[in-house]
Amino acid sequence: MKLKRTMCLAFAGVVIMIAFYFASARMGALAAGPSIDRLALSRYQEYAPTDFVGEKTIARNAFSWRHETWTGDDRPFRQARQVIDTAIASGQSPMRVAIGYEEQARADKRSALAQFRWGYALRKTITPASTPDESQTNGLGVFFTLANIASPNTYNYARLRYLTSYHSSYQTALGERLLRQDTQDVSVKGHLALDYTAPGPEPYNLKAKNRAVQLSKELIKVDPKYPSYNAVLAEAYTANYFMNGHHRQDGIAMIAALRQYLSLAKPNEAFYQDAKNRLSDMEQRLHESR
Repeated sequence: MKLKRTMCLAFAGVVIMIAFYFASARMGALAAGPSIDRLALSRYQEYAPTDFVGEKTIARNAFSWRHETWTGDDRPFRQARQVIDTAIASGQSPMRVAIGYEEQARADKRSALAQFRWGYALRKTITPASTPDESQTNGLGVFFTLANIASPNTYNYARLRYLTSYHSSYQTALGERLLRQDTQDVSVKGHLALDYTAPGPEPYNLKAKNRAVQLSKELIKVDPKYPSYNAVLAEAYTANYFMNGHHRQDGIAMIAALRQYLSLAKPNEAFYQDAKNRLSDMEQRLHESR
């Protein structure tokens, strides 16, 4: 459970500034080793398009894989995931594990498995106390590394690409497909909930509203004391309020979710102050609309 939930909101910071990366103190503890932050940036610069030039270009260059069939041999990727999860569960630092795979990734730049091991381990460094700037650097480093080498067409490879991608309603069909593969995957469920609240080809509608809220509540049932699940629910109601008619009940529900998040979260979490600001803003809006 702990292993899964640490992955749940890996890229939520793109939408709601829930954070990702390892704190600077942790980086300092490994000063003798390569910087994961710089490593991720080098991966991004090496494999990614030179610049972001709009959502259509991103969709064309990086999201064409979302309809691929998973006909490749997933066993090596599943095994790699299990080995990394076991190492971290035994007490090894996710950062050290990621650094351990760095040499392999650099030596075999076109190997999907080598890049997957590095990317999966790097993503495990994400914590609620990480900063959004760090998350964007590292997350995009993983995403574009995997996106710009030949895909092995496997479930686990697609899953990691999905979990390190920008939130977009372009991806909800893929998220639902991944969730059907493992209905208990809280990482995919959290990412998908936020995808339903994000911009995309279709206007925000009642179906998206209901699905985002449903997924968020399912996450909270898994672990009611995990703060970030309440942050996902708050984001769902935020989208409902601002994109679905400014209904008072959505604002009230958002306030309840934010209050619950703040009661559970630590003040050093990246979304904490933003949550306080959002709470104050919504309370003011509802007071003035009486």
